Amino acid sequence: AREALKAAVGGYEAVSVAARDMLLEQRLALARLQLGTLLLREPGGVSGAVGRPLLASAEQWYRGAGPSYAWRLVEVAAAQVPPSGR
Repeated sequence: AREALKAAVGGYEAVSVAARDMLLEQRLALARLQLGTLLLREPGGVSGAVGRPLLASAEQWYRGAGPSYAWRLVEVAAAQVPPSGR
């Protein structure tokens, strides 16, 4: 899942440079949110340095996209809370 999400983020970023498309930007934000969440949940916390900026980018897009995406901000906030047991 991690490698597939990395590929998705990279692909969406590459395409978004050439074309501004709301659906593409939405998918990029979602892929960043999912990959950032996955990386922050990995044992050892080493991937947090990569995961946190991805979540920050997703959060920035969701905040700028308007109130209809406010529910995603809850997911971003939840992803930043360490799982219990750590």
